[in-house]
Amino acid sequence: GADLGDDRVDVHLHGGFVPWISDGGPHAWWKPDGGHGPSFINNSVLNSGAAPDEAEYFYPNQQSARLVWYHDHVFGLTRLNAYAGIAIGYVIYDDYELSLVANNNLPGPLDGRTVYLVIQDKTFVGADTPVADPTWYDVMPNSRAGDLW
Repeated sequence: GADLGDDRVDVHLHGGFVPWISDGGPHAWWKPDGGHGPSFINNSVLNSGAAPDEAEYFYPNQQSARLVWYHDHVFGLTRLNAYAGIAIGYVIYDDYELSLVANNNLPGPLDGRTVYLVIQDKTFVGADTPVADPTWYDVMPNSRAGDLW
């Protein structure tokens, strides 16, 4: 699928209750020129007036408190985009969580003391140590220290 071009996008949300039309399956990608994958029908269902270079997704936030995250899920490129760090989180809070916070004087989703973290594990090309794969520089001869491995 990587041979289909790197200008495609397909948004996939983790952790939320999402209608199937907005789930972002790997073949539901779309391109800036209006091209799309065989499973992309978002606009014909959600917004038939959308421009060819747009896609509309529906993520209802009327659900229990949670941290959800989304990423590009394009067939053939997901591994590259996820490893490069293209992952975004957002917080959904509800009245129950807000009551727990208020009644116990705790920092909560609307408190400036609350910090949300998204942590990803990465391996980088080292400056002074050889990479774990001895064929790395055969495949990536222009790698520099600090590049993702």
